[in-house]
Amino acid sequence: MRLFYTRVLLVAMLVMTATAHAQLAARPLPPTRPVGIIFQSEVGRTTANTREDDRLMQAAVTSVEQSLRQLGYTVIPRAEVIQKLIDSGINCPSGVQNCDPKDVLNALDLGAVVLVAIWWSRTPADITIEITSADAVGTAKGKLDADVNERVPGLVASALQDLKNGKAVQLQINTLPVGAEVRLDGELLGTSPVKGRAVPGAHEIVASYPDYVTTSQHLELPRGADGPVPVHIALERATSSSARVTTAPLAQREATPSWDYALGGTLGGVGALLVVTPVLTAVRSGDCFDGPNNVACQRVHFGARAGLQLVGGVLALAGATWLIVKTPIRASLSTDGDSAYAQLKASF
Repeated sequence: MRLFYTRVLLVAMLVMTATAHAQLAARPLPPTRPVGIIFQSEVGRTTANTREDDRLMQAAVTSVEQSLRQLGYTVIPRAEVIQKLIDSGINCPSGVQNCDPKDVLNALDLGAVVLVAIWWSRTPADITIEITSADAVGTAKGKLDADVNERVPGLVASALQDLKNGKAVQLQINTLPVGAEVRLDGELLGTSPVKGRAVPGAHEIVASYPDYVTTSQHLELPRGADGPVPVHIALERATSSSARVTTAPLAQREATPSWDYALGGTLGGVGALLVVTPVLTAVRSGDCFDGPNNVACQRVHFGARAGLQLVGGVLALAGATWLIVKTPIRASLSTDGDSAYAQLKASF
Protein backbone atom coordinates (compact mmCIF):
# COMPACT_ATOMS: atom_id res chain seq x y z
CA MET A 1 0.00 0.00 0.00
CA ARG A 2 2.85 2.35 0.83
CA LEU A 3 4.37 1.64 -2.58
CA PHE A 4 1.08 2.58 -4.25
CA TYR A 5 0.92 5.96 -2.47
CA THR A 6 4.55 6.60 -3.37
CA ARG A 7 3.83 6.02 -7.03
CA VAL A 8 0.77 8.29 -6.89
CA LEU A 9 2.87 11.00 -5.26
CA LEU A 10 5.55 10.70 -7.96
CA VAL A 11 2.95 10.95 -10.72
CA ALA A 12 1.44 14.04 -9.06
CA MET A 13 4.87 15.66 -8.83
CA LEU A 14 5.54 14.91 -12.50
CA VAL A 15 2.20 16.47 -13.46
CA MET A 16 2.93 19.55 -11.38
CA THR A 17 6.39 19.85 -12.92
CA ALA A 18 4.97 19.57 -16.44
CA THR A 19 2.34 22.21 -15.61
CA ALA A 20 5.01 24.54 -14.24
CA HIS A 21 7.08 24.09 -17.41
CA ALA A 22 4.02 24.81 -19.55
CA GLN A 23 3.34 27.98 -17.59
CA LEU A 24 6.93 29.11 -17.97
CA ALA A 25 6.78 28.42 -21.70
CA ALA A 26 3.69 30.63 -21.90
CA ARG A 27 5.56 33.46 -20.17
CA PRO A 28 8.13 34.72 -22.68
CA LEU A 29 8.17 38.10 -20.91
CA PRO A 30 10.08 38.65 -17.66
CA PRO A 31 7.46 38.53 -14.86
CA THR A 32 9.46 40.93 -12.67
CA ARG A 33 8.46 44.01 -14.68
CA PRO A 34 4.90 45.31 -15.07
CA VAL A 35 2.84 45.11 -18.24
CA GLY A 36 0.83 48.16 -19.31
CA ILE A 37 -2.50 48.03 -21.16
CA ILE A 38 -3.40 50.53 -23.87
CA PHE A 39 -6.53 50.52 -25.97
CA GLN A 40 -7.61 51.83 -29.35
CA SER A 41 -11.25 51.65 -30.35
CA GLU A 42 -13.55 52.92 -33.06
CA VAL A 43 -10.92 52.37 -35.75
CA GLY A 44 -12.90 52.89 -38.95
CA ARG A 45 -16.04 53.71 -36.98
CA THR A 46 -18.26 56.55 -38.23
CA THR A 47 -21.13 56.10 -35.74
CA ALA A 48 -21.28 56.01 -31.96
CA ASN A 49 -20.84 52.77 -30.05
CA THR A 50 -23.93 50.90 -28.94
CA ARG A 51 -24.29 49.60 -25.40
CA GLU A 52 -23.44 46.13 -26.66
CA ASP A 53 -20.25 47.49 -28.28
CA ASP A 54 -19.24 49.12 -25.01
CA ARG A 55 -19.96 45.90 -23.11
CA LEU A 56 -17.86 43.82 -25.52
CA MET A 57 -15.06 46.37 -25.42
CA GLN A 58 -14.91 46.41 -21.63
CA ALA A 59 -15.16 42.64 -21.48
CA ALA A 60 -12.28 42.25 -23.95
CA VAL A 61 -9.97 44.57 -22.02
CA THR A 62 -10.89 42.93 -18.70
CA SER A 63 -10.27 39.47 -20.16
CA VAL A 64 -6.82 40.57 -21.42
CA GLU A 65 -5.89 41.86 -17.95
CA GLN A 66 -7.13 38.71 -16.23
CA SER A 67 -5.29 36.42 -18.68
CA LEU A 68 -2.01 38.22 -18.03
CA ARG A 69 -2.49 38.13 -14.26
CA GLN A 70 -3.18 34.40 -14.37
CA LEU A 71 0.20 34.00 -16.10
CA GLY A 72 1.87 35.80 -13.21
CA TYR A 73 2.32 39.28 -14.68
CA THR A 74 1.77 42.55 -12.84
CA VAL A 75 -0.75 44.46 -14.96
CA ILE A 76 -1.19 48.24 -15.07
CA PRO A 77 -4.72 49.02 -16.35
CA ARG A 78 -5.25 51.43 -19.24
CA ALA A 79 -6.60 54.28 -17.08
CA GLU A 80 -3.53 54.09 -14.84
CA VAL A 81 -1.21 54.01 -17.88
CA ILE A 82 -2.80 57.18 -19.25
CA GLN A 83 -2.52 58.91 -15.88
CA LYS A 84 1.17 57.97 -15.63
CA LEU A 85 1.77 59.39 -19.13
CA ILE A 86 0.06 62.64 -18.14
CA ASP A 87 2.04 62.86 -14.89
CA SER A 88 5.26 62.29 -16.83
CA GLY A 89 4.42 65.10 -19.26
CA ILE A 90 4.29 62.75 -22.26
CA ASN A 91 2.39 64.21 -25.22
CA CYS A 92 1.96 61.87 -28.19
CA PRO A 93 1.16 63.21 -31.71
CA SER A 94 -2.28 61.53 -31.73
CA GLY A 95 -3.07 62.36 -28.12
CA VAL A 96 -2.12 60.73 -24.85
CA GLN A 97 -4.86 58.10 -25.26
CA ASN A 98 -3.42 56.92 -28.58
CA CYS A 99 0.31 56.78 -27.92
CA ASP A 100 2.48 54.37 -29.87
CA PRO A 101 3.27 51.25 -27.78
CA LYS A 102 7.01 51.85 -28.16
CA ASP A 103 6.66 55.38 -26.78
CA VAL A 104 4.67 54.11 -23.79
CA LEU A 105 7.23 51.35 -23.20
CA ASN A 106 10.13 53.79 -23.10
CA ALA A 107 8.31 56.53 -21.17
CA LEU A 108 7.10 54.33 -18.30
CA ASP A 109 9.95 51.78 -18.21
CA LEU A 110 7.60 48.81 -18.55
CA GLY A 111 8.42 45.20 -19.30
CA ALA A 112 5.87 45.20 -22.13
CA VAL A 113 2.88 47.10 -23.51
CA VAL A 114 -0.27 45.29 -24.63
CA LEU A 115 -2.31 47.09 -27.26
CA VAL A 116 -5.95 46.05 -27.64
CA ALA A 117 -7.42 47.40 -30.90
CA ILE A 118 -10.96 46.88 -32.18
CA TRP A 119 -12.23 47.44 -35.72
CA TRP A 120 -15.96 48.11 -35.42
CA SER A 121 -16.48 48.54 -39.17
CA ARG A 122 -16.85 44.76 -39.56
CA THR A 123 -19.49 42.43 -38.15
CA PRO A 124 -18.50 40.79 -35.92
CA ALA A 125 -15.81 43.32 -35.05
CA ASP A 126 -12.15 42.41 -35.46
CA ILE A 127 -9.87 42.47 -32.44
CA THR A 128 -6.08 42.64 -32.49
CA ILE A 129 -3.85 42.06 -29.48
CA GLU A 130 -0.31 43.33 -29.96
CA ILE A 131 2.34 42.81 -27.28
CA THR A 132 5.42 45.03 -27.55
CA SER A 133 8.56 44.38 -25.52
CA ALA A 134 11.97 46.00 -25.73
CA ASP A 135 13.13 43.71 -28.53
CA ALA A 136 10.06 41.97 -29.97
CA VAL A 137 6.45 42.40 -31.10
CA GLY A 138 3.87 39.60 -30.91
CA THR A 139 0.47 39.84 -32.61
CA ALA A 140 -2.75 37.84 -32.61
CA LYS A 141 -6.02 38.62 -34.43
CA GLY A 142 -9.53 37.31 -34.03
CA LYS A 143 -13.25 38.12 -33.95
CA LEU A 144 -14.97 39.95 -31.11
CA ASP A 145 -18.32 38.33 -30.39
CA ALA A 146 -20.33 37.08 -27.44
CA ASP A 147 -17.68 34.46 -26.57
CA VAL A 148 -15.23 37.13 -25.38
CA ASN A 149 -14.10 35.29 -22.27
CA GLU A 150 -13.30 32.21 -24.33
CA ARG A 151 -11.63 33.87 -27.32
CA VAL A 152 -9.51 36.57 -25.68
CA PRO A 153 -7.35 34.33 -23.43
CA GLY A 154 -6.40 32.28 -26.49
CA LEU A 155 -5.47 35.46 -28.38
CA VAL A 156 -3.30 36.61 -25.47
CA ALA A 157 -1.49 33.26 -25.41
CA SER A 158 -1.03 33.40 -29.21
CA ALA A 159 0.39 36.92 -29.06
CA LEU A 160 2.84 35.88 -26.33
CA GLN A 161 3.96 32.89 -28.38
CA ASP A 162 4.28 35.09 -31.47
CA LEU A 163 6.88 37.22 -29.68
CA LYS A 164 9.56 34.76 -30.76
CA ASN A 165 8.68 35.46 -34.42
CA GLY A 166 8.72 39.18 -33.77
CA LYS A 167 12.18 39.30 -32.23
CA ALA A 168 14.33 42.24 -33.24
CA VAL A 169 17.15 41.38 -35.63
CA GLN A 170 20.51 43.03 -36.03
CA LEU A 171 21.17 45.29 -39.01
CA GLN A 172 24.67 45.80 -40.44
CA ILE A 173 24.54 49.13 -42.24
CA ASN A 174 27.34 50.10 -44.64
CA THR A 175 27.48 53.22 -46.77
CA LEU A 176 29.58 54.57 -49.60
CA PRO A 177 31.31 56.80 -48.70
CA VAL A 178 32.15 55.36 -45.29
CA GLY A 179 31.51 57.61 -42.30
CA ALA A 180 28.00 58.75 -43.24
CA GLU A 181 25.61 59.63 -40.41
CA VAL A 182 22.94 56.92 -40.16
CA ARG A 183 19.45 57.20 -38.67
CA LEU A 184 16.99 54.33 -38.20
CA ASP A 185 13.36 55.48 -38.04
CA GLY A 186 14.59 58.92 -37.02
CA GLU A 187 16.90 57.67 -34.26
CA LEU A 188 20.62 58.37 -34.68
CA LEU A 189 22.67 55.16 -34.75
CA GLY A 190 26.09 56.72 -35.44
CA THR A 191 28.43 56.78 -38.43
CA SER A 192 28.83 53.90 -40.85
CA PRO A 193 29.70 51.13 -40.70
CA VAL A 194 27.23 50.81 -37.84
CA LYS A 195 24.95 48.18 -36.31
CA GLY A 196 21.33 48.57 -35.25
CA ARG A 197 18.35 46.48 -34.17
CA ALA A 198 14.84 46.52 -35.59
CA VAL A 199 11.69 44.48 -35.07
CA PRO A 200 9.82 42.98 -38.06
CA GLY A 201 7.91 45.52 -40.11
CA ALA A 202 8.56 48.61 -42.19
CA HIS A 203 11.54 50.82 -41.39
CA GLU A 204 13.36 53.78 -42.93
CA ILE A 205 17.13 54.22 -42.89
CA VAL A 206 18.54 57.66 -43.71
CA ALA A 207 22.22 58.28 -44.50
CA SER A 208 23.78 61.73 -44.82
CA TYR A 209 27.32 62.93 -45.54
CA PRO A 210 28.77 66.40 -46.23
CA ASP A 211 28.62 67.33 -49.95
CA TYR A 212 26.55 64.21 -50.74
CA VAL A 213 22.82 63.87 -51.32
CA THR A 214 21.01 62.61 -48.20
CA THR A 215 19.60 59.19 -49.12
CA SER A 216 16.81 57.17 -47.51
CA GLN A 217 16.16 53.47 -47.94
CA HIS A 218 12.97 51.68 -46.93
CA LEU A 219 13.29 48.22 -45.46
CA GLU A 220 10.62 45.59 -44.77
CA LEU A 221 11.76 42.99 -42.24
CA PRO A 222 9.74 39.74 -42.33
CA ARG A 223 8.68 38.02 -39.14
CA GLY A 224 11.06 35.32 -38.00
CA ALA A 225 13.99 36.80 -39.95
CA ASP A 226 17.49 35.86 -38.85
CA GLY A 227 20.21 38.47 -38.44
CA PRO A 228 22.41 40.14 -39.11
CA VAL A 229 20.67 41.69 -42.12
CA PRO A 230 23.13 43.58 -44.39
CA VAL A 231 22.09 47.01 -45.66
CA HIS A 232 24.17 48.88 -48.26
CA ILE A 233 23.49 52.52 -49.14
CA ALA A 234 25.42 54.37 -51.88
CA LEU A 235 25.14 58.17 -51.70
CA GLU A 236 25.44 60.36 -54.78
CA ARG A 237 27.68 63.39 -54.74
CA ALA A 238 25.87 66.73 -54.66
CA THR A 239 25.92 68.77 -57.87
CA SER A 240 26.72 72.05 -56.12
CA SER A 241 29.77 73.85 -57.61
CA SER A 242 31.14 74.28 -54.09
CA ALA A 243 31.21 70.55 -53.39
CA ARG A 244 34.49 69.17 -52.07
CA VAL A 245 35.85 65.65 -51.81
CA THR A 246 36.06 64.75 -48.14
CA THR A 247 36.23 60.94 -48.19
CA ALA A 248 39.86 59.84 -47.87
CA PRO A 249 40.59 61.28 -51.34
CA LEU A 250 43.26 60.12 -53.70
CA ALA A 251 43.12 63.54 -55.37
CA GLN A 252 41.20 66.59 -54.21
CA ARG A 253 40.42 68.33 -57.46
CA GLU A 254 37.25 69.90 -58.69
CA ALA A 255 35.61 69.02 -61.96
CA THR A 256 36.59 71.01 -65.05
CA PRO A 257 33.66 72.24 -67.15
CA SER A 258 33.63 71.66 -70.90
CA TRP A 259 34.35 75.31 -71.78
CA ASP A 260 37.70 74.95 -70.01
CA TYR A 261 38.65 72.38 -72.62
CA ALA A 262 37.55 74.60 -75.50
CA LEU A 263 39.34 77.70 -74.20
CA GLY A 264 42.39 75.70 -73.18
CA GLY A 265 42.63 74.08 -76.61
CA THR A 266 42.33 77.42 -78.38
CA LEU A 267 45.00 79.02 -76.21
CA GLY A 268 47.23 76.00 -76.73
CA GLY A 269 46.97 76.26 -80.51
CA VAL A 270 47.64 80.02 -80.55
CA GLY A 271 50.52 79.61 -78.11
CA ALA A 272 52.12 76.91 -80.23
CA LEU A 273 51.96 79.11 -83.35
CA LEU A 274 53.40 82.09 -81.47
CA VAL A 275 56.26 80.04 -80.02
CA VAL A 276 57.34 78.28 -83.22
CA THR A 277 58.46 81.39 -85.18
CA PRO A 278 60.69 83.00 -82.47
CA VAL A 279 62.20 79.62 -81.64
CA LEU A 280 63.16 79.08 -85.27
CA THR A 281 64.53 82.64 -85.36
CA ALA A 282 66.63 81.97 -82.28
CA VAL A 283 67.98 78.77 -83.82
CA ARG A 284 68.93 80.55 -87.07
CA SER A 285 70.28 83.68 -85.37
CA GLY A 286 73.48 84.85 -87.20
CA ASP A 287 72.81 82.86 -90.37
CA CYS A 288 72.91 84.54 -93.80
CA PHE A 289 70.18 84.52 -96.35
CA ASP A 290 69.73 86.25 -99.72
CA GLY A 291 67.88 89.42 -99.06
CA PRO A 292 65.92 91.66 -101.46
CA ASN A 293 67.61 93.89 -104.10
CA ASN A 294 70.37 91.30 -104.68
CA VAL A 295 71.84 91.75 -101.21
CA ALA A 296 74.34 88.91 -100.93
CA CYS A 297 74.05 88.23 -97.16
CA GLN A 298 71.43 89.39 -94.76
CA ARG A 299 71.85 87.98 -91.26
CA VAL A 300 69.09 86.66 -89.06
CA HIS A 301 68.73 88.55 -85.73
CA PHE A 302 66.63 87.56 -82.64
CA GLY A 303 65.23 90.94 -81.81
CA ALA A 304 62.62 92.49 -79.54
CA ARG A 305 59.76 91.49 -81.81
CA ALA A 306 60.73 87.83 -81.67
CA GLY A 307 61.16 88.11 -77.90
CA LEU A 308 57.68 89.55 -77.39
CA GLN A 309 56.21 86.88 -79.64
CA LEU A 310 57.96 84.14 -77.64
CA VAL A 311 56.73 85.55 -74.31
CA GLY A 312 53.16 85.74 -75.63
CA GLY A 313 53.29 82.16 -76.86
CA VAL A 314 54.65 80.88 -73.53
CA LEU A 315 51.90 82.70 -71.60
CA ALA A 316 49.23 81.26 -73.91
CA LEU A 317 50.60 77.73 -73.41
CA ALA A 318 50.73 78.24 -69.66
CA GLY A 319 47.09 79.37 -69.63
CA ALA A 320 46.06 76.36 -71.72
CA THR A 321 47.92 74.02 -69.39
CA TRP A 322 46.25 75.53 -66.32
CA LEU A 323 42.78 75.12 -67.82
CA ILE A 324 43.24 71.57 -69.09
CA VAL A 325 45.40 70.13 -66.31
CA LYS A 326 42.79 71.25 -63.78
CA THR A 327 41.78 67.58 -63.84
CA PRO A 328 38.08 66.73 -64.22
CA ILE A 329 38.47 63.36 -62.51
CA ARG A 330 37.59 62.98 -58.85
CA ALA A 331 38.81 59.88 -57.06
CA SER A 332 38.02 58.59 -53.57
CA LEU A 333 38.95 55.45 -51.67
CA SER A 334 37.04 54.18 -48.63
CA THR A 335 36.72 51.01 -46.58
CA ASP A 336 34.26 49.57 -44.06
CA GLY A 337 36.70 47.14 -42.49
CA ASP A 338 35.70 44.22 -44.70
CA SER A 339 35.73 45.72 -48.19
CA ALA A 340 37.42 48.59 -49.96
CA TYR A 341 35.62 50.86 -52.38
CA ALA A 342 37.18 53.05 -55.08
CA GLN A 343 35.10 55.72 -56.77
CA LEU A 344 36.01 57.69 -59.90
CA LYS A 345 33.91 60.41 -61.48
CA ALA A 346 34.60 62.52 -64.55
CA SER A 347 32.83 65.59 -65.89
CA PHE A 348 33.00 66.60 -69.59
